[in-house]
Amino acid sequence: MAIGYRYQGGIDMKTNCEKALSWYKIVARKVASKVTFLGGASVQRLRIPDEIDSSSSNIMDTNVFTYYRYLAENGDIPAILGLATLHLTGSKGVEIDYKAAAKYFGIAADSGNAQAFAYLGKMYYDGTVATPRDDGLAYKYFKKAADKGNSLGQTGLGLMYLEGRGIRADHIKAFRMLWKCSRS
Repeated sequence: MAIGYRYQGGIDMKTNCEKALSWYKIVARKVASKVTFLGGASVQRLRIPDEIDSSSSNIMDTNVFTYYRYLAENGDIPAILGLATLHLTGSKGVEIDYKAAAKYFGIAADSGNAQAFAYLGKMYYDGTVATPRDDGLAYKYFKKAADKGNSLGQTGLGLMYLEGRGIRADHIKAFRMLWKCSRS
């Protein structure tokens, strides 16, 4: 890489872009052979939940968003969840899009992801344009999330038992669920 830089800048040798490019290609091939986008190491990969929660900027760089979308389209569950959350909350300059949020959460749920189950439960519990209020589906998704130990799923299920939404009110089950959530 250093030799390529020296050829490119004419440092201690005659400037030669073709030779610089050939040296850069050698390095690029070595790096590219070690990079994967499905579970392996990736160059400067940010965790999208950290990026979403970061208060340093209210707008996500377009290139970063495009990168996350690329990862999501290639099956990366954290990226899928991150994009779903961005679309659900409308944070980082991304417009609220309940249909996209439901789509991405659905993809993650198909892989058995507890967080995706919980957010789908919340979307059906609250009701959105893409997910009209449906207590049966809210219960189903909250239960799947709660069974996997997800605190949002446990909270949602506890509230459903407490309020008797879509199920018979059961304050003992509500207390147990909310207690379990407080301990996780």
